[in-house]
Amino acid sequence: MKRIWLCIVLTICISSILNSQPITPSHVILIGIDGMLGEGLRASKTPAIDSLAKAGCISWKTRSVMPSVSAPNWSAILSGAGPEQTGVTNNAWTFGKHSLEPTERDQTGYFPTVFSVLKIQMPEAKTCMFYDWDWLGQYINNSLVTKMELLTGYQNVTNSALAYITAEKPLFSFIYYGHPDEVGHEKGFMTEEYKQSLNDIDKEVGKIVKAVKKAGMFEKTVFIIVTDHGGVDKSHGGETPAEMEIPWIIEGPGMRKGKVLTKPNDNMNTAMTIILMLNLTPPESWVARPVFEAFDLQGPE
Repeated sequence: MKRIWLCIVLTICISSILNSQPITPSHVILIGIDGMLGEGLRASKTPAIDSLAKAGCISWKTRSVMPSVSAPNWSAILSGAGPEQTGVTNNAWTFGKHSLEPTERDQTGYFPTVFSVLKIQMPEAKTCMFYDWDWLGQYINNSLVTKMELLTGYQNVTNSALAYITAEKPLFSFIYYGHPDEVGHEKGFMTEEYKQSLNDIDKEVGKIVKAVKKAGMFEKTVFIIVTDHGGVDKSHGGETPAEMEIPWIIEGPGMRKGKVLTKPNDNMNTAMTIILMLNLTPPESWVARPVFEAFDLQGPE
């Protein structure tokens, strides 16, 4: 009965927002930065990320799902559900070898993601994914993505992503960078080298924004910057605030401007927020909620 009432309330809230929201974006660009601590973001030189945060909304205390490691969290970010639903409980998970079965499978046998929802409900929409961590290719069915490319090096990720995005103007793009997490494990989170890694990725974010503007897409694009976890010393996976509390940023048409989000938020809410923006219906297995606080229900003055 609780589940039924939750679905009813969520449906009413979504309907209210869809009726009020002044703009539906033509493009959504999800930028994933692995291992980005809030403290690290504050301590680093990140003018491009800061600019998006100041123009849109930022949450400094978004929660990771547990455990605070990459695979459970990226699956949650892309699927609107936690390990209990996706079955991704650790980084050793593969499509063919895992302990816990997902609570739902799409027509391809995978747990539903943003990509599968778009493929089913908007089959003509173009999507893309550019990334430098091969595990993501295990979780996402390649056949559901219009353009999907695993690359080596964060600059190559940016270059390939922008070549496709500016030429094809896809509805949904996922660009993933593993660089800060790699540096954190090697040198330590919050070291000077780690801060520099965030500076490095910020330059890539700046390239993305600049290219989107040049392509005439900026005014109709929502940017979301999300991470999976923080870190302590040279590791993560625990329950400390440094590992579990992370920044979350959204900017673009239909979003509030200059807002620091204060209501509870989880990184799994990312997928549900994207689905809401695009007026799509979420799968029944998704337990997340949209980040309602970020939506500008007043519209342009």
